[in-house]
Amino acid sequence: IVDANGFIGYAKFPISTLPNLSGSPNDPQTDGVVIHYDAFGSADDGTFKLDPKFNKGRTATHEVGHFFGLYHIWGDDNGGCSGDDFVTDTPNQGNDYGGQCPIHPKVSCTTTNMFQNYMDYTNDACMNIFTAGQVNRMITVLQNSPRRVTLPTSKGATAPPLVAIDLGIKLIVAPGSSACPGLNVPTITVRNYGTNVITSAKIQTKLNAVVTETKDFIFNLSNLQEATVTFNAINLLVASTNTISFEVIQVNAQTDENTGNNLKTQAVATPQIAALPLLETFTSFPASWQIQNPDGLTKWENINATIGGASNKAMYINLHGYEDEGAVDRMITATMDFSSLTNALLKFDRSYAQFPGVVSDKLRVLVSTDCGADLSQAIEVFNKSGSALATSTATSSSFLPTSQSQWATETLSLSQFLGKKNIQLIFESNNGYGNNLYLDNIQIQIVEFIDIALLEINRPSPVICITDPAPSITVQNSGSKTITNFKVTSTTNTSVKSQTISNVSIVPGAKLTLTLNKLLLNEGSNIVKLELSDPNNSTDVIPENNILELNCVVNSSQSGIPLREKFDGNFQSTWTTISQGDQKNYNVASTNFKKSIVYPGFTNTVKGEEAWLVSPVLDLSRTNKASMFFDASYSNGVNGLERLRILASTDCGLTFPTIIFDQTGDTFSSSSSASTWLPSGSEDWKNQFVDLADLTGEQNTRLAFIVTNDNGNNLYLDNIEFFIDDNPSPVQITSNYKIYPSENS
Repeated sequence: IVDANGFIGYAKFPISTLPNLSGSPNDPQTDGVVIHYDAFGSADDGTFKLDPKFNKGRTATHEVGHFFGLYHIWGDDNGGCSGDDFVTDTPNQGNDYGGQCPIHPKVSCTTTNMFQNYMDYTNDACMNIFTAGQVNRMITVLQNSPRRVTLPTSKGATAPPLVAIDLGIKLIVAPGSSACPGLNVPTITVRNYGTNVITSAKIQTKLNAVVTETKDFIFNLSNLQEATVTFNAINLLVASTNTISFEVIQVNAQTDENTGNNLKTQAVATPQIAALPLLETFTSFPASWQIQNPDGLTKWENINATIGGASNKAMYINLHGYEDEGAVDRMITATMDFSSLTNALLKFDRSYAQFPGVVSDKLRVLVSTDCGADLSQAIEVFNKSGSALATSTATSSSFLPTSQSQWATETLSLSQFLGKKNIQLIFESNNGYGNNLYLDNIQIQIVEFIDIALLEINRPSPVICITDPAPSITVQNSGSKTITNFKVTSTTNTSVKSQTISNVSIVPGAKLTLTLNKLLLNEGSNIVKLELSDPNNSTDVIPENNILELNCVVNSSQSGIPLREKFDGNFQSTWTTISQGDQKNYNVASTNFKKSIVYPGFTNTVKGEEAWLVSPVLDLSRTNKASMFFDASYSNGVNGLERLRILASTDCGLTFPTIIFDQTGDTFSSSSSASTWLPSGSEDWKNQFVDLADLTGEQNTRLAFIVTNDNGNNLYLDNIEFFIDDNPSPVQITSNYKIYPSENS
């Protein structure tokens, strides 16, 4: 169920051969019913904090209906009369009656509607009906659906009987499903499930059904207390599959009174060691690699992927037909030994097209240094999703690449893992129910290579007041050889200049921050492009990370304070709005304050984008008190929360090193909304106060209001006021002037 404030409940459909249920997701980890806390339970049973529209417990009734195979009564055709809920005795209905408590009768699709049905969206007080057909459909699911059929005999609602002596194996800590070959230390966590204190236990381990150790332990465990215990190391062979088991044999020198939790078993695979360099073209899936498919559903597959008419095979995962959103699937290489290498470079080809409007399909590449034993500790080296992942135009059809132009090659340095053994690469997909993803030609190159990367332009900022700034940049040696010199080329508008940086020593992995020769900028808008080249007078093997661009505005406008900006007039002559590349920028919108500045977070699906609103240069040199007020309007969205930061500069905008305000939208929101937000009254705005004491005495102060997009909702700013005071509750001026009569007149 969705209302104006977002989801109040949802459920998974069952697996069933009933009409329209054959394609239901079969992931047991997400199978169930979720209800928002303020729509759970009934006001008839006590004084609970419940939404007045959903205070009779009907949200759970509705969602459990889905759980047992029922569809919405109107057939989800949203206004038409052709929708079907696959139940014959429910009348045809054109739409839902969400947020209402209608007066009977209501007619659509030439029938009297059953808005009282639990599978409508009416308010709880108006829901009271399941039809006989709906009941029969739910009974059919309960009797036949694989997991639903177990519910009548489930012991889930029955408390387990307590016994005095009961030590159970709660968890096998190590080894896990994957482990490095060689010596591994078996480790488990045990728990006292009984009522008596447990003082000792005898626990046995087996490897491939052969007893390896029987060990006595001393404990002092009260009820529900736990302990982690270890055993002698066991030797696991390379490229082997093993079964290790743990069993509690005795507790407190007697037989355990509950043997049901005394035994746990773990299948453990050790990877094969791959020869280097590596090239995998996937003519078939390599036997030494692994596929991890936690939900047992859609997984990485080896298929034909013809390129330009030529035969080709690749790995692919069908995200187009994968309804289980958020599911993670992995493809894991054999183990590699980097201990004697001096360089390592990963290259792979990828192909992907977005489904229109879907931005959450994701590909990550992780590096494990423990043979995949604990993937939570793996290091991420690649992460792209949505449009950044796309290599072809968006399509709603199932994507299959047919030409080389629909593929992209990624090149990543693995120099941070040099000197280490047990390296594995994990190619991980995250399903957004979008479109298909393909991988091919995975390579590990081990020849020496040179790569210098331009990480950041530290200076100038996007808005400055001088035309000849000296840029500051940070570079990194991402290659395998020490870099002693390189060239930097700066392009500003139509001017191109180069300079050579020499007499440096940047060892592999190290960073260097340096100041470059001054730029020549124009008043107004400029595009600054900085590019690195010729490291050690050689070719850079990864030129894609050598270039950064900066949209930069030279605006030297100054203003005294007190100052108020209401954005109703030509504020662009003194204030500046700017974003980088094709990222979304601030706009001007009509609100109850006439005109306001707005950032369009609701429609911007590219999370992480930023937009800047920068003040004119402010002179605070003659005061020891200063403050700022501004009005912000925001409504919490469904997908995320925008972030607003205010940074301060005291060098006219060349740098903005000081954070004076940093909040996400929920701290100043006035509501929640699943629709695009537009303030319509004073109650939709929150006034914010910022003390500027740390900036007093400065002559060239500038403030930047920076919004970071999270695809939540629109964020509005207005009535930015500066005062030579620090009173958070100043006197309000309600009229331009007053006339007072003289007593002598």
